[in-house]
Amino acid sequence: MECFFKKGSLDYLVVFFSGARTRAGGRLAPYPTFSSWSWYKDINASVLCIDDPMYKTFPKMEIGWYYGTQTEDYRYDISLLIKKIAALLGVPNRHIILYGRSGGGTAAIAVSNYIKGSCVCSVNAQIDLQKYPHYADQFSEHMGIDIYTSEDFKKRNDFAGVIKKNPDNTYLLITNIFSPSDAQRSIPYFLKHFDLELKYGISSCQNLHSWIYAAWGVSNAHNSFDSVPLFKMILEVIIALSNGAADEDVNILAASANAYWFEHYNHIIKQDQYEKKLRAAGKAPPAGHKIWTALKQRFPKLFRYFKRILKRF
Repeated sequence: MECFFKKGSLDYLVVFFSGARTRAGGRLAPYPTFSSWSWYKDINASVLCIDDPMYKTFPKMEIGWYYGTQTEDYRYDISLLIKKIAALLGVPNRHIILYGRSGGGTAAIAVSNYIKGSCVCSVNAQIDLQKYPHYADQFSEHMGIDIYTSEDFKKRNDFAGVIKKNPDNTYLLITNIFSPSDAQRSIPYFLKHFDLELKYGISSCQNLHSWIYAAWGVSNAHNSFDSVPLFKMILEVIIALSNGAADEDVNILAASANAYWFEHYNHIIKQDQYEKKLRAAGKAPPAGHKIWTALKQRFPKLFRYFKRILKRF
């Protein structure tokens, strides 16, 4: 099992899980690849990144959801590691935040079944795995099981059951309404299994909290994941929810996050279109263009402050 760990000053442990290995052009990311490992610089919590050991067991696998084998449950093994590290740090279970995007979010939900009182945050996770035929086919090819008929697979991936039988856990499941591959699969699943009145922003049913946002994607809206500023806001929300905050309280912050989320990716799309036009015309983007854009994304509050000052003149 390959991991990255950085100790923080707070009694919180954020565990990042990796998603699919596929990258541009169909190539596979090397193993291990640690999701968001550098974000420890931006938060005071301890950070643990665990890459999917399925990629070591099956080197050509695209996505494994940290499943394991027919005789071994990797998710259970990983939960033991997380609890051991948390105990050494003096971090209580309710301060363990299991965090993942796409297939990493799927794993975060699954691992929470073995860590009572933990918090889970997923962004565009695959929830109803049988609705993803491409992933199902490649998974079956490597594992030698049919996910549509395997009772063990269904049992290990009954995520509605995991959420319902762990009432002390807090689940914040974030879905991009502009991503058909997520919205058309996850939202019907939520409505089928939970008494949720879904809305833009956060809506809750006991320990399940659905957060719906809207962001376009340059190649695919599924990949319009969180940035560091958004991640910080998401952490504040899930900590508040775990402490009993009501929807109306956290939706104040969620509304700001949603506005930023939309504008952030809208800007990225416009930048991508601008650079494509320049390349089509045989020109290169100005040398300072990417630097300026990177600074705006890294320090949005500072740039908004400068903008307000300039409006005075």
